[in-house]
Amino acid sequence: MNAPSACAISRSRMAMASAMYDFGDDWQHQLVLEAKLVSAPQSLYPACIAGERNSPPEDVGGVDGYADFLDAIANPEHEEHDATLEWVAEISIRKRSQ
Repeated sequence: MNAPSACAISRSRMAMASAMYDFGDDWQHQLVLEAKLVSAPQSLYPACIAGERNSPPEDVGGVDGYADFLDAIANPEHEEHDATLEWVAEISIRKRSQ
């Protein structure tokens, strides 16, 4: 799927676009342009400014894997709780070292 860029959306006055992220897990997103804001000097864009559960770990296993992940980290009694927290910590360390 070829989603339009943010610049194309802004110029064409589109209110919504679709995008696919991580072709292996098939994350499909609906992007909604809610407002046009003045950019802040020295800021990096694009930037996520709000959202619930806005950053599932890379290679979590798609929507079903993410649901399992959320269950495991929320429940200390879950059999995968400790291993899942260790996995997330490793991912976080790798991201910071890049």
